[in-house]
Amino acid sequence: MQYHYMLMYDDATKMWSIDNDTLRSVLTDGTIYDKNVFPGWSWPEEGSPEEELDWELYQVLQSIVSIIPVPQEA
Repeated sequence: MQYHYMLMYDDATKMWSIDNDTLRSVLTDGTIYDKNVFPGWSWPEEGSPEEELDWELYQVLQSIVSIIPVPQEA
């Protein structure tokens, strides 16, 4: 399985962030992808181990997004 999140860079503020809509609507068919299950995309069921892992991964990404290096301007 793959857990997906939308990471964004704002060139006006020179900051990285996570699109909070990722957990709701950016990936309209779900945030988890499993090539072995049709159609592939799904939302984790409430209270499931997949939901717990999805939330933990999201929190890890949030904790490191502020230290992602800023690209050099051309």
